[in-house]
Amino acid sequence: MTDVLVIGYGNPLRRDDGVGPVVAGRLLKAGPPASVAVLICHQLTLEMAEPLSQAAHVILIDAARNGVPGQIACREIQPDTGLPPTLLHHMTPGALLAGTQALYGRAPHTLLYTITGASFAYGEGLTTVVEAAALELCTRLEYLLQRMAGESILHLPPEFGCA
Repeated sequence: MTDVLVIGYGNPLRRDDGVGPVVAGRLLKAGPPASVAVLICHQLTLEMAEPLSQAAHVILIDAARNGVPGQIACREIQPDTGLPPTLLHHMTPGALLAGTQALYGRAPHTLLYTITGASFAYGEGLTTVVEAAALELCTRLEYLLQRMAGESILHLPPEFGCA
């Protein structure tokens, strides 16, 4: 079982929408603890339910469209209730957790970190404000991953932006 699974997702060909893969890529280059796995993908899919079922904690990283550009936010994700998840073109984090629960009988503790984008136009590279926020989030997550490795942390200190 993996202690922590980090998934950075988004479209790097739509400027700031690629912040998830950028942050996850930087975490990989920094060398996460052995008990931490990092995935980079374009979007969430039900095929990710199996690796999620093997993790104690999951950290998702994505871009947000609403808010002040460069703003870092974090929230805990719960499995969606209601209709069972379907094979969609775009799957929400809550639907992915619901699918994991339905298929494997458990859904891991999951946090979603987002950075509000300034531009989602076609093109490569992050805007200046999102680049600065991505560096800040990498620093936070590197510290957090060191603390989480081998521990059961359900409530993070305020400096991580999650209550």
